[in-house]
Amino acid sequence: MKSHFPLILAASILAPLAVTQAHATALYLAPDGIDSNSCGAYASPCKTVKRALRTSSGVDRLRQGDQIYFKQGVYTINYANRNDYSINDFAPPLESCATPTQSNALLLGLDPAATADAVLEMAEDFEDPAVNRNFFGTLMSISKSNCVILDGANGAKKRIILDGKERKFGGLDNPYYLAHEGGPIPDDDDPMPSDASLLQVKHDIPANEPPSALSYGGVVIKNMEVRNTRGRGIRVSLYKNVEISNNIVRNVNYRAIGGFGENVRILNNHVSDAAKINRNNIVFYAKQRSGGWPGVVQMGGDWTFHSIFPRSKNIVISGNLVEKSWGEGIMCSCDEAQIRGNTVRDTYSVGIYLHQLSKALVEQNYIYTTTAWYHRPLQRTPVIPPSPVPDNLRRPMNGFTLASEQSVHGSIRLSDIQVRNNLIHTTAFGINYWYDSNNPGPDNTYEKINISHNTILNSQSSHAIYIDTLPPTSMRSPDNLIANNLIERTASGQDIRVTDTDLWLISGNYMINRGDYSIFARLDADRSLHAGSPPYLFRPATGHPVRNYPTQSTFTTGVLKDWDLQSRIPFKPIPGIFE
Repeated sequence: MKSHFPLILAASILAPLAVTQAHATALYLAPDGIDSNSCGAYASPCKTVKRALRTSSGVDRLRQGDQIYFKQGVYTINYANRNDYSINDFAPPLESCATPTQSNALLLGLDPAATADAVLEMAEDFEDPAVNRNFFGTLMSISKSNCVILDGANGAKKRIILDGKERKFGGLDNPYYLAHEGGPIPDDDDPMPSDASLLQVKHDIPANEPPSALSYGGVVIKNMEVRNTRGRGIRVSLYKNVEISNNIVRNVNYRAIGGFGENVRILNNHVSDAAKINRNNIVFYAKQRSGGWPGVVQMGGDWTFHSIFPRSKNIVISGNLVEKSWGEGIMCSCDEAQIRGNTVRDTYSVGIYLHQLSKALVEQNYIYTTTAWYHRPLQRTPVIPPSPVPDNLRRPMNGFTLASEQSVHGSIRLSDIQVRNNLIHTTAFGINYWYDSNNPGPDNTYEKINISHNTILNSQSSHAIYIDTLPPTSMRSPDNLIANNLIERTASGQDIRVTDTDLWLISGNYMINRGDYSIFARLDADRSLHAGSPPYLFRPATGHPVRNYPTQSTFTTGVLKDWDLQSRIPFKPIPGIFE
């Protein structure tokens, strides 16, 4: 991986004046460093971020454009020094770094000369989840600060790693929901794992002092590894202008990446083994006071400040791989969102959950299942153990689900959502709208939904596209579209189910019979197109009748490009993801 850091082997302390990149200060940390007011040279490193950032009397040592580098080794963080590796109250004007760069932000990075990782890990005194539960799990945070870049990689392909060392509780891996792990389903008096994050970008505001605006931001978190925690992975809360990119997040109990904010980009991360609080369907069966299972990558509202900031806004979730997890793969309850180019495989219940979403573009996502381990039971009792073998007791995740569940935010209708150019393979429903009967308000409804040019194959449920019926009390908008999709019929021969036909234009969808993949130009070596096959294999063959099928024009669907961003034929585009 190409380094973004200059190799600086000596450091000097700058006077408190404007900093340029040519005169930047670089201070170093090491596991055996010694904190002092003058520490930080390569040969005499500090031990903590706290001392590199400020003297013991609180005088700032660093400015925008400066760097703090972690030397390789293991930094053991105990409960007493849990805040010593965090950035607090570093707050140049936010407008100076709406887009953070190395010249306008404080950089925390890995020593460019490191030949091994820098690992920040929990000490033994974090072990008991019944103690210190409000702080359990946080190894590094950025709070009340602007203009910060945390870049965990260097040119030697090493990383900064945050390791929660997920300690076992009572000898069992899952610390709260113990069923299927050898223990009983817990009651409400049992200790719960913390929802703190190993890494968080958070503005801590007392509940009785709600903010007038999102006042902090300009933060980038990239190239980190975050792993092994009974809490969350990477969290953003009450921040704006945040990028979370190219991180590895794995083996986390709650949400892997997400939270609440404005202008947040979640890009090219690899997430696996997340939402483990619901491992083996435990939340489904126990349904404790903590509510349901978390989404794996999720942006939504802030529970504390929902009356003031009920929605995340201007969210981009793109290029991520989300897999092998016990919650919805990607979930967004947002305004003005783009969910593009993600791969979601083998997650629980839903691949991508579009919940109370508005003004959203959802395209070029690939959703599929390869194992039944994460299938959701079809009934709450009796307990149905997980298995890698599909059966009629459990269902795979749906590809996309649109819904407005009951929530503290009230009913927020689904509005102005384009679901286009997505590839969905071996899910339950490919795309479905679910009406939550527990939310009877008139805004539990939808408008301006456009489901066009998707390819949906091998659906395991009754239909490939299934739209729940709206009750008479719901607002009804006849401006929704299902057009030009390429759909393999289900085992029962079905394809699209819509009862509120007055609300939908359904046109130009091309149906293939079960297992008939002769439509496609290329096949894998085994003459099949299985879940996980490269998307380019799903291109219709030259000369196939599908290329002359009567479809809706691009002027109706608004889908001007295909999966490869090639222009579509305006008046007779080809169904599915490829032109």
